[in-house]
Amino acid sequence: MKWTDEKLPNEPITVWTPYDRVDWEQDAPKSMAVLSEIWSASNESMYHIADLTHYEFDMEDLMSGAAKMAYGHGALWSHPNLKLAIVVTQNHIVLNGLKIMGEAMKDGTGVYNQVPMMTIDTMENALSYI
Repeated sequence: MKWTDEKLPNEPITVWTPYDRVDWEQDAPKSMAVLSEIWSASNESMYHIADLTHYEFDMEDLMSGAAKMAYGHGALWSHPNLKLAIVVTQNHIVLNGLKIMGEAMKDGTGVYNQVPMMTIDTMENALSYI
């Protein structure tokens, strides 16, 4: 299995955890459909955690993944029930890249519009934040 998608029991939280290289054109739409269905069925805003602690991202993954999540059919970062996306990683490429994109997202003038997103270093800290 390349990844898991889950909704935490009795919590408005979904978690996406990749374990192997993701093909953003082939794999991402499947996962995005699952998450969109969960969020659409919810009566409350959802938090989403992308747990990247087991995945070796590079800059290409970062750009491809962010673009897939932000644009086009089924783009999750514009879902009306998304309250906040939290990316969990200790990978410096991902942390620095997402911090730069996050700043562009906050003001709504960057290519990723106003996406509610932040980075955190551990799952424990992400769950504590929520």
